[in-house]
Amino acid sequence: MEKTRPVFSAQANSFPRWLALAFGLALAVVLGGGIGFYRTQQRQARQSVEAQLKSIAQSKVNQIANWRTERLADATTVVEDPFCSAAATRWLAAPGKEDAEKLIARFRSIQTHWHFCDVRLVDATGQLRLSVNGPLRPFGMEDTRALAAALHKRRPVMTDLHISPNDLSIHLEVIAPLFAKDGEAAKPVGAVLLKSDAQQFLYPQIQSWPTPTRTAETLLVRRDGGDALCLNELRHQKDSALKLRIPLSRVETPAVMAVLGKEGVVEGADYRGVQVLAVLNAVPDSPWFLVTKMDAEEAFAGWRVQAGFIVALMLVLVAMLLAATGAVWQANGRERVQMQAAEALRESEGRFRGLFQSVPSVAVQSYKPDGTTQYWNEASERLYGYTAAEAIGRSLPDLIFPPEMREGMKEASRQMAQTGQPIPPSELSLMRKDGSRVTVFASHVIVRTPGREPELFCVDIDLTERKQAEERLAHLSRQHELVLRSAAEGILGLDLQGNHTFVNPAAAKMLGYEAGELLGLPSHSIWHHTKADGSSYPKEECQIHAVYRDGTVHRASSEVFWRKDGTSFPVEYASTPVYEQSRLIGAVVTFSDITVRKRAENEVRKLNAHLEQRVQERTAALAAEIAERKQVEESLKLFRTLVDRSNDAIEVLDPETGRFLDVNETGCRDLGYSREEFLALSVFDIDLLVNPSTFQSNMEVAGKSGGMTWVGVHRRKDGSTFPVEVHIKRVQLDRDYLVASVRDTTERKEAEEKLRSSQEALRALAARLEAVREEECQHLAREIHDTFGHALTDWKFDLAWLSRRLAEAGINGQSPIQSKLAAMSQRAETEMESVRRISGELRPALLDTLGLPSAVEGLARDFQTRTRIRCRLALLPDLPPLDAARSTAIFRILQELLDNVVRHAKATAVGVRLAAKPGWVELRVRDNGCGIPERAATSPGSLGLLGIRERAAAFGGEVLIEGVRDKGTIATVRLPVTEASKGE
Repeated sequence: MEKTRPVFSAQANSFPRWLALAFGLALAVVLGGGIGFYRTQQRQARQSVEAQLKSIAQSKVNQIANWRTERLADATTVVEDPFCSAAATRWLAAPGKEDAEKLIARFRSIQTHWHFCDVRLVDATGQLRLSVNGPLRPFGMEDTRALAAALHKRRPVMTDLHISPNDLSIHLEVIAPLFAKDGEAAKPVGAVLLKSDAQQFLYPQIQSWPTPTRTAETLLVRRDGGDALCLNELRHQKDSALKLRIPLSRVETPAVMAVLGKEGVVEGADYRGVQVLAVLNAVPDSPWFLVTKMDAEEAFAGWRVQAGFIVALMLVLVAMLLAATGAVWQANGRERVQMQAAEALRESEGRFRGLFQSVPSVAVQSYKPDGTTQYWNEASERLYGYTAAEAIGRSLPDLIFPPEMREGMKEASRQMAQTGQPIPPSELSLMRKDGSRVTVFASHVIVRTPGREPELFCVDIDLTERKQAEERLAHLSRQHELVLRSAAEGILGLDLQGNHTFVNPAAAKMLGYEAGELLGLPSHSIWHHTKADGSSYPKEECQIHAVYRDGTVHRASSEVFWRKDGTSFPVEYASTPVYEQSRLIGAVVTFSDITVRKRAENEVRKLNAHLEQRVQERTAALAAEIAERKQVEESLKLFRTLVDRSNDAIEVLDPETGRFLDVNETGCRDLGYSREEFLALSVFDIDLLVNPSTFQSNMEVAGKSGGMTWVGVHRRKDGSTFPVEVHIKRVQLDRDYLVASVRDTTERKEAEEKLRSSQEALRALAARLEAVREEECQHLAREIHDTFGHALTDWKFDLAWLSRRLAEAGINGQSPIQSKLAAMSQRAETEMESVRRISGELRPALLDTLGLPSAVEGLARDFQTRTRIRCRLALLPDLPPLDAARSTAIFRILQELLDNVVRHAKATAVGVRLAAKPGWVELRVRDNGCGIPERAATSPGSLGLLGIRERAAAFGGEVLIEGVRDKGTIATVRLPVTEASKGE
């Protein structure tokens, strides 16, 4: 007899409207929130990449601009050099061997000290007359035009990068025009050409990159007719300098955008046709443009991993929503539609399994509460190396979890199946089939179907590329920080009000401040308030603040900055605007102390004048000899004057007897002796720490190394003493001499004492702030516990009352309302537990009520429950009662040490021992983890350990951290206990 299919009514098969509406609203919330979160993360990732590229681009623009400025400054020095002008004028008018040799010697000095590859002399007609490197080859058109411009403008001119017909190297020249005499009416006599090879200095600056990268590079370009001409060698195309041309019609190319005047961050296709992210900058005072770019694929590699995780998470949430909707619909049906609902559930499960199977970047596995694998998608095969056939039926923890995590995972799976609470999402280091490790973001979901065993799902996202991207970003940030802090130039960051936002060590040192002193303070009123002539410098006239008015780079080389001690020094600086998304947000000031250069220029001028005077006086033999002798005497007198006016005492000693042979005025003044009295003494008469034995041993050391330094105590004529630092050099002339430079270190000792006092004051302030924080945490803990705890308790009583009334009204425990009330009651219990946990984390009640031992015992018990790390606690019975401050410090130190065990140690067991010793309370924490490296235990960057040491130091305690590789770490903290510090 043929079986008949059951007939289902339309009403039974219809989907409830309220359920459809609830599903639609929930789906809209999930999709809307997911899309919003996706876009926010995408925007933040892009902003991070753009900020890094901007920083690198600005650094390179500053380097190139400074390089050009230095070359022009070198040429200006040549123009202002009276010797060059006079010698070149004479030689060009009447060539002679003596003048030619002098010019060549001068040019070789310029070539060596200023790093030019050649120095040449031309006359006013453009004919090459003299060259350091030999052959006199004809000019190119670029040099001819630059020479004409320099003679016309009467100032140095720099050519563009070019290749001369007779020289295959890429170079540029700086033309320094020479004139017969000073003044506007001076007749041009020729010029000095300073040739610079781009391969030696310019190209290495352009081609360097602060971090490892596969695709990033920098292009230096200029406009040449209807093309953008590349000026440097490229990473992806060899032999491209001054050869690669990009038509201006290719407006999608960043190089073309740059020469057409666009600046900032752009996207486009580079000369290879590859999509790139680029930053465009114009090089100040030049026809050049800088394109700093990176392939978009590399730039956004980290974001792609994050995007895959977000999409996978949205898919999981939608799947959970569909499953929950199906479960509700099934519960709402009648018994006669159970077969149809089961069929629909199987079809839905098939679709979702197919969806999970097709997601390429999300590994999905399902498993039973006992860990047996039931489902294994293709992404799991690629991630872990097991095929579905190999994985299904085997224990999931045994497949991919390291041995130390397997038992914990199995227990967590059983707990999830029993309680319905999923395992919290987290980053895990799991194992592939070949034994290698892979870092994933794992989230777990439990799906319950009536009549079936709960099914657990594990969703894993491979974080390998994201971790690599994060490491590259962190390395880049560290590189930038090191570059800024290692720069020899002073670098200052200013906001729109001119206040300091960044000060590198070089700038702080030159200005006489600690770097932290200047942060947040106004710049102009501190170090730029007065001009070099002593007159006031109005802020509205300041070239640094002019950046905020016109948004362009401003430079100066004839101004002074003022130190903290009130002294000034000459500087050469550049004030560069800083933009963020085309909005001016501040300025960067780079500056150099040019005191040495100014002094050298003055000395060069003096020396040149002196040499010129000697040459002129040489025409009269007798007069020249007298003048030369007088000049020598003046020079010796000047040298003696400089020595006598030195801030340090300079002494000349006999290395055999230790007697003084000569001394400057500073040495006599410091010790209170006249010169005659001083030369009658020996080193043993004034240095309390030196005797003949130590003097001879020091002389042996100085003889081997050429010099040495020691710390001594000198005694003045009046009997008073002062600390000194003595630098000894052994000098051999007609005989051996010892030249000693003696510096009074009294002020330095006082400064060190002030610094120590300041550190103690800061430590006291930190201790006070910690005490205030503890008091606030205690107050907050009580408020949370009293307010929210009482409210949740009232809520739970009300729910119980409502449940009883419903039961009295005949609504049994199987009804949806009673189920909802039960769920709400359970939620209230969960929230009450959260309130207790939060208030306990802010301030453990046991610490204030039962004291430190009970609080430590509760902390250890909670640590073991929370982390599943076995914790052995030893509280020795002879512990003295402690005051609240010491109890709190020991408790917080133990919290930090246990947190470090969880974060870094990879331990399975930890031991805590709290004991008392005579005059001390000792806390010892020992784990069996990987062992802390010695450099990490002592590193200033280990903020957690630094905080522990500061807490202990506040009470005069000590901290000892010892780690043994793969055997664990022992942390010992000892605090002194006095009668005044004992509690009641």
